[in-house]
Amino acid sequence: MKKRDTGELMITGDYFAKRKVVDVLGKDTANAWTMPMGDIATAATDAGFLIERLVDPRPLKELEDLEPQTFYRLSKIPEFVIFKLLKL
Repeated sequence: MKKRDTGELMITGDYFAKRKVVDVLGKDTANAWTMPMGDIATAATDAGFLIERLVDPRPLKELEDLEPQTFYRLSKIPEFVIFKLLKL
């Protein structure tokens, strides 16, 4: 969501709510779930993993020409996080 007066992107909703999100990818869909980072980290460590690295991915420059609005949005607020885990 954007603020009308500044055009600034805003995150809305309940950060702590766990919810399913269905992304449309052309004619396909992908299911994902949102949850707090602490819950994700706890689930990983409780399952016997060590979090070796956490990455907030940034969009590839090529996306800017293909979908400028998506590139701008993902440049400001990543939609997912990558965990590199090691099994203990």
